[in-house]
Amino acid sequence: MSEYTVKFLFADASTIQENFPLDVSVIGAKRHLAAKWPADKTPAPAAEELKMIFNGKILENTKSFAGRIENDI
Repeated sequence: MSEYTVKFLFADASTIQENFPLDVSVIGAKRHLAAKWPADKTPAPAAEELKMIFNGKILENTKSFAGRIENDI
């Protein structure tokens, strides 16, 4: 696996889906998602305020997905 897919779910069940290389930090992925936030949605909070959850755990902004995925698969 050389990339991961992030799917952000909105309250109305619509989604944003993006692919990222494994070495991108969690905060880097959050910033990318915040920049692509749909105009018809409530304005995006600061990237630092978004929560990314993997296998039931909130991911730390300074970590990358690479180690997290390898440890949990």
